[in-house]
Amino acid sequence: MILAQFLKPEDVLNELDIHGAMQIADFGAGGGHFSIICAKRLGDGGKVYAFDVQKSMLEAIRSHARAEQLHNVETCWTNLEEEKSTHLKEHSVDLVMINNILFQAEHKKALIAEAFRILKNRGKALVIDWERIPNPLGPPIEKRVSKKTLISMMNDAGFVFHRALDGGSHHYVMIFSKP
Repeated sequence: MILAQFLKPEDVLNELDIHGAMQIADFGAGGGHFSIICAKRLGDGGKVYAFDVQKSMLEAIRSHARAEQLHNVETCWTNLEEEKSTHLKEHSVDLVMINNILFQAEHKKALIAEAFRILKNRGKALVIDWERIPNPLGPPIEKRVSKKTLISMMNDAGFVFHRALDGGSHHYVMIFSKP
């Protein structure tokens, strides 16, 4: 079954200590799978900022949050490749999730720099993207960012590689920290 080969958001998030009053930024929130799970785990004490460039995706997240009676999700329409695009304060979030957007970003370094800027010291960055392997699913291979390139870009921005998680057959999952 193809679905069994894809990453499972619940399993990935189980590897992170998501709790209470945390502030979380979801870059490339899409339909909100990660945002909604995080919001449920945080409860009213924390907050999830769901960022996406597609307004229809943000509306889907708002609808899902309303249906689940989650009041701790804020959707934000923005181009994450622009400087200070999140409008969040420096050192204001505990976790940044960069979900399946690096392959389509023209200005990857700017996006990563914004994640670093808003992340608190000792905060974590979770990066999920397509494996750079031949695959009929997903974007063309030349658009995909290799794990080696990702680690280099993240290190250049000031992040430290923490560990890799199982992302299924199609994705990689890496956790970085901000010293």
